[in-house]
Amino acid sequence: MTAKNDNGTFEEIAGRLRAMSDPARLAIIHCLCGGEKNVSCIVDETGYGQACVSKHLSILRRHDLVSTRRDHRKIFYSLTSTLPEDICRMVCRSIEDTTSDRLDALRSVYTRQSTGGTGIPPAGRPATGGKTE
Repeated sequence: MTAKNDNGTFEEIAGRLRAMSDPARLAIIHCLCGGEKNVSCIVDETGYGQACVSKHLSILRRHDLVSTRRDHRKIFYSLTSTLPEDICRMVCRSIEDTTSDRLDALRSVYTRQSTGGTGIPPAGRPATGGKTE
């Protein structure tokens, strides 16, 4: 299978992923997972300033990750699809899985160590059985 970049597909994919790669934009996406909100609500929920939120919303909008709806003088923002939320869920699941794997490995090491096997000694205990200074 070849990975030809016909019509800039990979550039478009990378652009959307870059648009999601900022912590402030992830916080905004998380906020919008609960439904549409105006800038004031997003500012309150994320703790970022109004100028920061507006800047990041324009980036998310440019990459078609959020859309707007005007109601009199207020503009409401919402996610254009479940894609950003789905990607965030997959990444969170991946972090949980790898964290769980690391914890299981550490438990295994400490279990072997406490039963006389080799392993990383608990803090404050020397690896060789000598005295601490």
